[in-house]
Amino acid sequence: MVQLKGLFKLAPAKAIKCFRNKKNALSWDWYEIWQDAHKKSFTVAKVMREDILKDIRASLDKALSEYTNVLIKL
Repeated sequence: MVQLKGLFKLAPAKAIKCFRNKKNALSWDWYEIWQDAHKKSFTVAKVMREDILKDIRASLDKALSEYTNVLIKL
């Protein structure tokens, strides 16, 4: 039987690299950052201040870097 439990502890390197390559973009609604631009931009709806967007992005980056799966520990 294949044991997959160990695989869930690995950080998704390609997804993290893609996330880190995105540029910040301010927008009020999701549709303001449309299609191809969304692939290149990091945005959070209704966040209209660069400092707040940077804080959110830094927290997300930290969570991705320190990835732990709580379900494995249960």
